[in-house]
Amino acid sequence: MGAQFTIEAANAGRRLETVVFDLLADVPRSRLMKWLRTGKIRLNGARTRPRALLSAGDTVALPFDPGASEYRPPQGPPAPRGPSLPAPEVLYEDEALLLVNKPPHLAAHPGMQHQTDSLIARILAYLGAHGAPVGQRPGLSQRLDAGVSGIVPCGKNAAVLRILSGPPHGPPLHKTYYALVGGRVAHEAGAITAPLRVTDAPMGNVPKVVVDAHGGLPAHTDYRVAQRFADATLLEVTLRTGRTHQIRAHLRHIGHSLLGDPRYGDPARNSYLAQSFGVHRPLLHAGRLKMQHPLTGAPLEVTAPLPKDMERLLKAFGRRPSGSPSGDGLGPSIL
Repeated sequence: MGAQFTIEAANAGRRLETVVFDLLADVPRSRLMKWLRTGKIRLNGARTRPRALLSAGDTVALPFDPGASEYRPPQGPPAPRGPSLPAPEVLYEDEALLLVNKPPHLAAHPGMQHQTDSLIARILAYLGAHGAPVGQRPGLSQRLDAGVSGIVPCGKNAAVLRILSGPPHGPPLHKTYYALVGGRVAHEAGAITAPLRVTDAPMGNVPKVVVDAHGGLPAHTDYRVAQRFADATLLEVTLRTGRTHQIRAHLRHIGHSLLGDPRYGDPARNSYLAQSFGVHRPLLHAGRLKMQHPLTGAPLEVTAPLPKDMERLLKAFGRRPSGSPSGDGLGPSIL
């Protein structure tokens, strides 16, 4: 038997998919998207687009009862609750907003391979919000791939999430990413504007996003060299657009893939890093965030330190994680 709920004013203006994701944070997003796309989740009795905007009074019908067990993933134990989950690393918190530092290898939301732990599960446990109604349930306004580390904003209710979603609803969020790439990047700064297209490639170690000058969507990535090594470069990267895997695909396009990236990187370099340093992820970190507070408009700026694996590599390459360069520094020859 299915269930139905009514959209309250706090959720007006939000997308159907984001409200469903918030309501069912314990369900893998891949499964929810399949139900949305196939019409098993309906809006006002009709099939609609996952990105449809909601209005107060709309009804959303689910093909299951969220209180029953059949909506949960078919295998694996239920997600741990309360103190059994590690607390998130909190960088800033008030009554409306939570900024956390996501560690590497932690998925933002539950998935088929990440059923027992995720960033949102840790946040829900930390805030004691597992049973909160959909309009008051915390949610992430941005996501990072499981292997990527760094700052993730979380709104503590639907009204704040709607503002955090950015223009036209509110001020944008400006993130600076730190990307450790192979090779010596030629220019001190530059822009990558190659259009990107998501492919139908199956899951695995193959690019999901490719440059396509004719069929791709506009994408703009800015970068600046932060530190140089013998055959590697630490870049500061900012985005003007938010395409899937944009940084990873754009850096591959200019011949300087992220070190450790299984989808877009160099297999020989990745193998060396895995064997010598235990690196099994794209070395990308969202290290700085500038924004205006969604309710007060006051400026906020937070930073998140580089994770230990990136610090260890920078030291191995002959430079300190911070400070002025002191020489050319010799990294591993394969890099």
